[in-house]
Amino acid sequence: NREQTRLVKLYEQAREQYATQPAEAKLLATDPLGSLPDGADAVDLAAWTLVGNVLLNLDETLARR
Repeated sequence: NREQTRLVKLYEQAREQYATQPAEAKLLATDPLGSLPDGADAVDLAAWTLVGNVLLNLDETLARR
């Protein structure tokens, strides 16, 4: 579906961007959570963090009363 395609594209673009900015990726992936787990890729985790933030900010995610 269209939303899924856009999220995959966002992830890929974020991963490309953070691959060129490893310090930024590490900051996003660790602050405020703490150190990366052994073997974790900061670039990958930063891209997923960005996608997760987008999902959490969708109207569909918010509970309406």
